[in-house]
Formats: sequence, C-alpha cells, structure tokens
Amino acid sequence: MFIMKIRDSIGTKYNKLLVLDILTSSKVLCLCDCGNKKAIAWYSVQHGMSKTCGCEQRLAKIKHKAGDIF
Repeated sequence: MFIMKIRDSIGTKYNKLLVLDILTSSKVLCLCDCGNKKAIAWYSVQHGMSKTCGCEQRLAKIKHKAGDIF
C-alpha cells in the first residue's frame, strides 16, 4: 500500500521538486527546478522537509556583493 502512494505521486510537484521515478521503497528520484536530479527520501519530499535538491543552500553560502573584484 505504501508503494502505491509513491507510484501515484510520479509526475507530482512538491515545492521545487518533481517526482520522476521510484528508486527503492523509501527513495524517489526528483528533478529540481534548477535542473539537478537527486534521490531523496519519499517521506521528506511528501512532508515538505526537502524543498529543493540543496541548490538554495549552496547559493546562500555565496556572499558576493556587486562591485567585488576577484
């Protein structure tokens, strides 16, 4: 029964993640809005604990300001 819920969610978008496929009984393959594909725990996607592939956290670490010279 648990697998059926996951199967029904293929093609459904949760936050910025689109569920593409079932990998295991607890993991799904997701496509993020940024273009990355990532295996994520189904529970985490379904309940909103994972909203992206991690791209927003990576971008938040970059603290360059306009006019910075490298």
